[in-house]
Amino acid sequence: MDKNYNEVKHYISCDNPIITDHKIHGVKTLPGVVLIDIVCRTLRKLYGAQLFEFNNVVFKRPVVAAQENDQYVVVGISKHKAHYDINVTSHDKGNPEANRENMSCQVQLIDEYEPTKVFDVDGFIAHCDNVIDLVDVYGLA
Repeated sequence: MDKNYNEVKHYISCDNPIITDHKIHGVKTLPGVVLIDIVCRTLRKLYGAQLFEFNNVVFKRPVVAAQENDQYVVVGISKHKAHYDINVTSHDKGNPEANRENMSCQVQLIDEYEPTKVFDVDGFIAHCDNVIDLVDVYGLA
């Protein structure tokens, strides 16, 4: 057993308001931000960490509760010297073999909070060659 690897399984009922109140095309879908919250809570519980920096976050597919199936969300954590590699998967309660990859990221633990620089939107736009309004972008779809 690898002492630098931990796996924590979280149970999510298909009638949990977090999943029932968020539907995409009529399908109960766990909001992606909840996966980040689950990772934070898992790291706090396992390692006592409080502050995190998420990098390279990739949402691969949503956690859905189709056909009223309860879900298990599994957080796999590979601990390295300066960061954690996180892989989040899910499966229906009655079908653990049908694992789905949902999210991956790297997380660094931070000792102290450092305020983030404020992004200067107007300065950024002033240096752009071409600016397209978001309404026009949606019109292209």
